[in-house]
Amino acid sequence: MAPVEKDLVGYWGEPTSTMDWCEANYEVSYYVAEFWNTVSNVLLVVLPLVAAHRSYKDGLELRFLCSNLSLLAVGVGSCCFHGTLMYRAQLLDELPMVWGSACLIYSIVEIEGKPQSHNRLLLWVLSIFCTAVTIIYLVFQEPMLFLTAYGGMVFTMIFYSLRIVSNGQYKASAWIYAASFLMYGTGFIIWNLDNLYCPVIRELRSSVSPAVRPALQGHAWWHVLSGGGTYASIMYMTYTRLLYLRRPVSVSMVLGVIPVVRTSVR
Repeated sequence: MAPVEKDLVGYWGEPTSTMDWCEANYEVSYYVAEFWNTVSNVLLVVLPLVAAHRSYKDGLELRFLCSNLSLLAVGVGSCCFHGTLMYRAQLLDELPMVWGSACLIYSIVEIEGKPQSHNRLLLWVLSIFCTAVTIIYLVFQEPMLFLTAYGGMVFTMIFYSLRIVSNGQYKASAWIYAASFLMYGTGFIIWNLDNLYCPVIRELRSSVSPAVRPALQGHAWWHVLSGGGTYASIMYMTYTRLLYLRRPVSVSMVLGVIPVVRTSVR
């Protein structure tokens, strides 16, 4: 993932992170290491912030508030990481991804749990796993450890989500998961292409107009699509849970552009 040409050095100095992405460093701003990889996190901040507020107002279970806030933490951490390329900021991006995935796993596994119930065993297992990953990663600083742990948690979420979708009992929310899966899967493909063909992509970016270059920032598209996909996944879990609880549920638009799951307050 290392750059293929000498990058500029800006306000934050030489990168200390264990990963440096395909976007040229300090190309747009002297104060932001990877400008487009930073600003592309706006969805990961705005969407869960709005949904967390709506979740609290509608009196939804704590798991959904935590899931949205965990996505918000990932968005803020990712801004810090890509804006500075400092190792300590990298941890603010990656570790919330692990702990946030644990929130989502709990929410999807407990879709059909008793109302206001708490699966303490699952909470303990997820907490111990995330703590172990955190400690080992801080000691060895090995990126593949994080990628393996996070990838395993994503596949766990996909497994449980597909099992619920195939059930057929919650057809009303299946379209939300389809949108989530499509966005996240597309983002994952773009992310890998950006990593594999970085020299070609950098050469292509240098040959086109500056106005077109943002569209060729593959990692930024990964943020947009994976963030949107994760948000849609939280929407799916929330909607399906409300269907199971037989509460009125709908999707409404906040400010005309932000979809949120709504229900009556009880």
